Amino acid sequence: MTAQTIYPFATEHDTGATCRLGKTFTEVDNSLFSGITGNLSPLHMDAQYSRANGMDERILFECLIAGLASSAAAELTGGKYRVEKMSMDVLTAPILGMTYHAEATMGAKTAGSCEVSARVVNPDTGETVATVEFRFRGF
Repeated sequence: MTAQTIYPFATEHDTGATCRLGKTFTEVDNSLFSGITGNLSPLHMDAQYSRANGMDERILFECLIAGLASSAAAELTGGKYRVEKMSMDVLTAPILGMTYHAEATMGAKTAGSCEVSARVVNPDTGETVATVEFRFRGF
């Protein structure tokens, strides 16, 4: 993937434009998400439980991966649309403490709506962690 600099919500982008964002997900991210949602799943919160169930470390909340993809996708819309529909396939469990990159690509556009596809990858291995499809609708 090659990165393209997109300035936050500066303009609405054409079909084929891409935006790439990266983030290292920390204990703080996981804890805040748990506190906000009330999700206390031990796979996300208890390292010993996670290891006993075949994981090397705790799993990052998958919705945080979706949020990263959503941020990259929203940059392409110029802030003129809201998410109408989102579909995510998680291909491998995201691990807490890892850095992930989301690359979003503007797809089909019509008057008042657009579609964006995003892929979230582990930049160290190139492995795709999740794919996310969005349909945005104008306000």
